[in-house]
Amino acid sequence: MTKKNPVGRPKGDSQARKKLLEAATQLFVKHDYDKVSIRMVANQAEVDAALIRYYFGSKAQLFGEMLKNVSDPVFSTLKHGKQHTEVSDLAKVMRAYYTTMVDNPYFPKLIYKLSGLPKEHESAQQLNLMIGSLGRFKSRELFQKLLKNKSLLDGVDPEMAQISFLSLMVFPFLMPERLLEANQIELSKQKFLKLADHNVQLLERGLFKPKEHSNATQ
Repeated sequence: MTKKNPVGRPKGDSQARKKLLEAATQLFVKHDYDKVSIRMVANQAEVDAALIRYYFGSKAQLFGEMLKNVSDPVFSTLKHGKQHTEVSDLAKVMRAYYTTMVDNPYFPKLIYKLSGLPKEHESAQQLNLMIGSLGRFKSRELFQKLLKNKSLLDGVDPEMAQISFLSLMVFPFLMPERLLEANQIELSKQKFLKLADHNVQLLERGLFKPKEHSNATQ
């Protein structure tokens, strides 16, 4: 069978590509990868299914582009924390991260769902590319530098501090709805941003020396 190549730009809706990415995001968050078909995405976007092949080439490539579209704002925020070695910088990273995540609610849900996929799955390559990007933010290196700078309170294990930091960064966005309902918690955008400041205080008071004391010991 001869593979047909698209000729020229398709006529019609100029927003088709954007609509397809939005539809793919909604469907892949709601359903397992294998249960989402090209036709489902096209129907959700209300465009011709042939446009998926034109814009993306295949379902796997559409999936990869969707992951990139969702994750880029988050990675853009995290990469600014790569060289930060001050407690105040760490706080800025967390606040910026929370602000970004609130505006990109699909990211943590996708990460959670996709983390259990087998390596041989057709979407694994796309997922690995995304995880590779996340790896640019090295929280372990960050906390080792904080330890070297004597910013951590005496007796604080830098690895445990790193885990606490990551927990505060990730868990609030993955809490199941049933857990929230059982504890009568409603999380709005405003509350998430308030939680960011609260968690920064937890880090500053529970893990790090006061700034003036840290400076005096260096």
